[in-house]
Amino acid sequence: MKWVTIVFASVLLFITTSWFFGIVVTDRWVWSQWLAWIPTQVVMLLLLISLIVVVITKAKKLGIILTLLLSSVTYWFIFEENKFFSKATDGSGLRIVGWTMSHSKKRVSKESAEKIISLEGDITLLTHGWYVRGESSIREWMGVENRPVSNGPFTILTTLQVLEVQTLIASDGIYISMFIIDTSETLGKPLVLWAIDLPSDLDISRIKTATKVQRLLATLNTPTPDVVIGDFNMTKGSYSIEKMFPELSDASDEGGSGLLASFPMEYPLYHIDHTLIREGLYCSAFSFINPQIGRHRVQIVELRTEKEKQ
Repeated sequence: MKWVTIVFASVLLFITTSWFFGIVVTDRWVWSQWLAWIPTQVVMLLLLISLIVVVITKAKKLGIILTLLLSSVTYWFIFEENKFFSKATDGSGLRIVGWTMSHSKKRVSKESAEKIISLEGDITLLTHGWYVRGESSIREWMGVENRPVSNGPFTILTTLQVLEVQTLIASDGIYISMFIIDTSETLGKPLVLWAIDLPSDLDISRIKTATKVQRLLATLNTPTPDVVIGDFNMTKGSYSIEKMFPELSDASDEGGSGLLASFPMEYPLYHIDHTLIREGLYCSAFSFINPQIGRHRVQIVELRTEKEKQ
């Protein structure tokens, strides 16, 4: 019986080691991207089960090792991967709402519109929100003088003036669009927002996608983005994200609070919807909320300038 316990625990230790390696190297290579997608919650559960088995069989030394591992992984999950005890500020500033609407939008378009309105975003980015943007409640909320602004799979809902719209990339499932929005009253200058939607197929190399995005963007003469927001289909801390946008930082690192995972909606395991911000912007609050509709949780981001932060 004891050797079975040792074998079982050894397998769990191997999984934990693979999980840790995935965090360190992320999606730098094709093979390592699979390790980066090992959910921390699954590792915690397997370690707990293994610890229970070890305690029952009275393998004390192995029990001590598993206890230390479980404690370390739990600490990482609570304080590093998520920010369960972090308290956001009052959240005043420019409020950006981002929702990847990968669900049956026509069937629940009215409910989706009500949820969007309730979130009260100064700027709301919908990805694949084709039916929702046409709802009468959305038009009433925005006012007769304002209209949704769409480009590719993206729709911007805002009462602020949209100064420029441009498709940057639309190739092989990679979509990036630029929206320049007049945010002079809140940020002191127009906001250059890039909406992004990257392939989700499991067999697609994330680093190859990032390399292609980097190459295509290098051919364009466009303003540097202040914000890049959308569905990256890459995990938090991804090497591929850093390769595409090395000068931007993840807003959740600064203002994140609560469970920082966006997919799947009901039982989120992965932080794949991101908001990246340039230096000089400060994220005073970042969270994901469960809209009770669709497959992705909704990003809520509050932005200020560094001057306002101080």
